[in-house]
Amino acid sequence: MAMKLVVMGPGGVGGYFGARLAAADNDVTTRGPIGPVRAHPQSQPLLEVAVREAVAVGIAQGARLQPADADAIITAIDGLHPAMMASMCHDLLAHKPLELAGLSGALVHLGASTGVRGPTPTFITQALSPFADGKPSL
Repeated sequence: MAMKLVVMGPGGVGGYFGARLAAADNDVTTRGPIGPVRAHPQSQPLLEVAVREAVAVGIAQGARLQPADADAIITAIDGLHPAMMASMCHDLLAHKPLELAGLSGALVHLGASTGVRGPTPTFITQALSPFADGKPSL
């Protein structure tokens, strides 16, 4: 079964899900809440690039998005409480299976199917793959 991911637009539902997708991936990669990620000059650009790449995949998939819609999604992320941490990050910290295939993994596959490179979701998927099924065996 083919997986589909749709970010419908920067307002309302689309902005919410676009923001949550990028925030979740960054929370899990950095293993902490969104506040420090947004505030740090080294991690904040990773968050912005993740949003822009997700929007590019959405555009390639035919979603009604414009590249500038990424700014609205970034603004939505900036409005999240600094202590907000995605459920996937809680799962990682608790050694539970991750929703990796449905988040960054989906972006990687959808991007590849449309010829849109996504180095950020590719990196995130590769970095978290050892933890996708929960705590790895040592």
